[in-house]
Amino acid sequence: MSSNDQQPSGKSGGPLNSLFTGIIYVFAFLAAIVVKPAQALKREAYEKSGLSGFAFGAGILLSIVGSIATGYFGWQHGTPIQWWLSLAVAAPFAVYYYLWPIAYLAVGKWAFKFAEFLWDRVPGVDSSRVAGPKWFSMLLAGLTQLGIVAGGIYVLWTCASGLHDFLGWNNIFAWIFGVIGGGVLAFGVGTLLSAAL
Repeated sequence: MSSNDQQPSGKSGGPLNSLFTGIIYVFAFLAAIVVKPAQALKREAYEKSGLSGFAFGAGILLSIVGSIATGYFGWQHGTPIQWWLSLAVAAPFAVYYYLWPIAYLAVGKWAFKFAEFLWDRVPGVDSSRVAGPKWFSMLLAGLTQLGIVAGGIYVLWTCASGLHDFLGWNNIFAWIFGVIGGGVLAFGVGTLLSAAL
């Protein structure tokens, strides 16, 4: 056996091995910048949040809606099937792991905390709740009634104009029917909201 046969050959593959190592590092870096933020957002929004059940349910629902809306938009606008189908498959993951947790942590969580703060200031029958000023309760009741009236007016207008357009009449009778139907619907919605509150 010659001395040349006993020498180690060194790294096998040479430049090819370096290329594969570089590709692995690139994939590891991309996975780290994609997976780590998703894990952190998921933990903060779905696990540590006080309303984790609501956040999780809304995340699932919005993921489904995002997938359907993305696919439908691409399909309606003549996008090639491979594009809108792949985006529709990726959309639920983007919504569930990124978009909804960011929106929930930025807005929704603080809105719920503010609502709890306001609710604690409303005087209650039981002595466990902090007795807040009476004017604050009257202000909240007034704003609630104003919201119900504004919602009723919106329902009335939407129903009246929609019925007018549906009938296709160009006279006052279409508006009369629309106002009557919209008024009945608005009254029902307002009654239900008032009873619920």
